[in-house]
Amino acid sequence: MALATSRTGRSSSFDDWQAAKRTIRERTSLMINNPLMSDVRFAVPLDPGSSISNGSQLIYAHKLLLSLSSPVFHAMFYGNMADTREIIPLSDCHSRSMIEFIRYLYSDVVHLTSGNVFELLYLAKKYIVPFLAETCCRFLEAELRETNVFKILEHARLFSEPDLEQRCWQILDAKTTA
Repeated sequence: MALATSRTGRSSSFDDWQAAKRTIRERTSLMINNPLMSDVRFAVPLDPGSSISNGSQLIYAHKLLLSLSSPVFHAMFYGNMADTREIIPLSDCHSRSMIEFIRYLYSDVVHLTSGNVFELLYLAKKYIVPFLAETCCRFLEAELRETNVFKILEHARLFSEPDLEQRCWQILDAKTTA
């Protein structure tokens, strides 16, 4: 076993990465798209809207961690008809959004942007992760303007988000001339 000296002067093993992280969130965050102990990989298109055959990225994940946050993943990996493939193709999302989705599942942290919020809302709905969907809707409400109200309204209706849809209609009523 290889040893190194830490800043505290104690000898430590290169294999004790867990000991340096105080919380479970810190430890599981290290596993985001990490092949270490990974037991499933997703093949996800590199470009939004393209197919996997046009180039894909392998995203490493851990069935247990995914299943802790999503009943869909739990059924997929541990149900009666469990998917035993080592590589699961996902052609309905972008690789950056899938990594961000996994970040949320592993750590409850998500970095929402106007470029990924709709896809993350889609993934939250698809995999039944209601608190992420709620976070996405709050983000969209905060970003709601007359310039983007129709796009947000379309997605609010598509994903059955009545509160967000109502907020869009309020903007439309108030800013009709704009």
